[in-house]
Amino acid sequence: HFLITLGGVLARMCRPFIKRRQHNVVDGRYLLSKGEDSSSESKFKWRVEYDDVTRLAASMNDKDVSSFASIRAAAKDIRAREQQGDDVKSGKAEIRPKAISTRIVSSAAVTETLFLTMEALHLGWNRQAEGLAQLVRHLHQIRQEIAQNPSMESLLGQRHRMLNLQYNHSRVVLYAQDELQAIAEVYSFVSEWMLQLLENQEDSSLNRRVLEHVPEYFLDDIITFWTMLRSEV
Repeated sequence: HFLITLGGVLARMCRPFIKRRQHNVVDGRYLLSKGEDSSSESKFKWRVEYDDVTRLAASMNDKDVSSFASIRAAAKDIRAREQQGDDVKSGKAEIRPKAISTRIVSSAAVTETLFLTMEALHLGWNRQAEGLAQLVRHLHQIRQEIAQNPSMESLLGQRHRMLNLQYNHSRVVLYAQDELQAIAEVYSFVSEWMLQLLENQEDSSLNRRVLEHVPEYFLDDIITFWTMLRSEV
């Protein structure tokens, strides 16, 4: 249950930027990268790579998409630096490297935390939820077999009791209220972020490409989570 606990901790770490509704701080290029942010001078290494996951609607040539994002980011950075240089020469502004560095680190920290949380929840809470669903099916099957053939109760009864204990334990782990609230906040935030990518006309080409590269399991996990909660109401 380490990953379930880790997912809950990371979900609570997301609360500061979730409460501020900082969707615009999330850098969607994380999903386009090959484990490295080319737009950063520090060559920041992402901790989650999505090379082998199924995307919503990614093109076959992911390398070109990643290059497009890097080139576009580099061009934007060059324009900003040129403008800053002109302002400094004209006396309108002075260079403040610390302020720029803080903004980049802040965006990177938010982005990293959010996608690490999604990965931990995928490997933890949602895997456990899948296991719980399988237990329910097994228990139902055993009850049907016993109902159809009462003489099998002595053979199947012990297995039924063991599976029932596992089921009760899994429910306790999955439905801890503090954890559920934090996870619900993360999934709501990610859903809103994806909707903003769809609706935002500014940088629409890049937003569309980011949305296409969202891993399918993001939506699967969000649907599974809310479906499981609804079944408990």
